[in-house]
Amino acid sequence: MEFIDLAKGICILLVIGLHTGAMPDSLAWLGMIRMPLYFVLSGLFFKDYGNFRGSVVRKVNKLLIPFVFFTLPMGLISILWKTIFMGISR
Repeated sequence: MEFIDLAKGICILLVIGLHTGAMPDSLAWLGMIRMPLYFVLSGLFFKDYGNFRGSVVRKVNKLLIPFVFFTLPMGLISILWKTIFMGISR
């Protein structure tokens, strides 16, 4: 199964290379397969969590709660930073 992770990593590097312009134009055709290939490889290990409610609860616990706990403090720090340092420079 390690080869699938390696293939996904190569797809990610292709995305970065094509978005930054680091890849030569002769490899531009890889742009057509990078995202579909990544999604196919990711879908190989899709796990069914029973019903819709169970899936939503799992996604909220794994994605939304960490997002909120990271975003709120970073937003407050950003507001304080701008208030303190932008207020001084004016």
